[in-house]
Amino acid sequence: MRRSWRTMLIGVCMIVPAAGLAAADDPALDWAFPASASHATFDTEPHTLPGSALSLTWAQIRERSHVPDWYPGGHPAAPDFVLRSRSPDQYACGYCHLATGQGRPENAGIAGLPRAYILEQVAAFRDGTRSGAKPDYFPTQAMRGVAQATSEADLAAAADYFAALPRQSAVRVVEAETIPRVINAGYVYAPAPEGGTEPIGHRIIEMPDDFVRFELRDPTMHYTAWVPSGSIAIGKRLAASWGPSGAYACSACHGAAYHGIGAVPPLSGRSPTGIVRQLAAFRSGARHGGSAELMRQVAADMSADDMIALAAFLAAQPVSETR
Repeated sequence: MRRSWRTMLIGVCMIVPAAGLAAADDPALDWAFPASASHATFDTEPHTLPGSALSLTWAQIRERSHVPDWYPGGHPAAPDFVLRSRSPDQYACGYCHLATGQGRPENAGIAGLPRAYILEQVAAFRDGTRSGAKPDYFPTQAMRGVAQATSEADLAAAADYFAALPRQSAVRVVEAETIPRVINAGYVYAPAPEGGTEPIGHRIIEMPDDFVRFELRDPTMHYTAWVPSGSIAIGKRLAASWGPSGAYACSACHGAAYHGIGAVPPLSGRSPTGIVRQLAAFRSGARHGGSAELMRQVAADMSADDMIALAAFLAAQPVSETR
């Protein structure tokens, strides 16, 4: 592959300033919903990744019904439905969440989530009890469409597969007051081609360490999440004591090291942007019913800064398979 990431950015998207979609209930969280950028024509050359035997064109990589499975030896044999959707106009599970379940900042990592939790959340997308604080955020809309089109048999097979995969964290959390200047690049952030810096302000800016490999849907991709200075220490305090009289502690439900308990999902090492989006959804009522009701109470009085700090702390915690 002969292109630099700067050339790639110009080639794959219409560059727009880093501004998010307006969050339904709190403009202070707009940054958590990076706006789409219009994609231009991709080249027709074959592309590769180090150590992979595959050679794929952009047309093949962007075929959402088929997962570009660059490293098939890096995960157990996947159910056919995970790698290929039943319809050519529908997303395959592994297209967004990757064959490894690693996910990306615009959706979610689902490897190692409890099977019961996966089933519960897909059902919530189906019946409308799970949405997002920004209702027209496309990744949420896409997941709702997939959930509604998925059979029970395919869902069960996918849940079994993803629940059995090992959890890994792909994000490095870095506290800073000044960060590289960023742009929107299709529901994620990328460094501005012209370079420069900007204040982080009251945001989390999470972006791939290699934008070209990110666009190629490399399942080994890592990310850097820039968070405001001091966030991790503040988040640690909030995780230990939050709400009326400090009655809420994340560990009470999610485990002492935030690795999850039973059907309650782990929080350690997750995308901090994703954590903020879900806290905002609980607070706004976009996620409601069933087990979401307790989280609605927990998030009810959280400010945007509270969510940022808590997400920064949780994302910085090590991942473990011990539950």
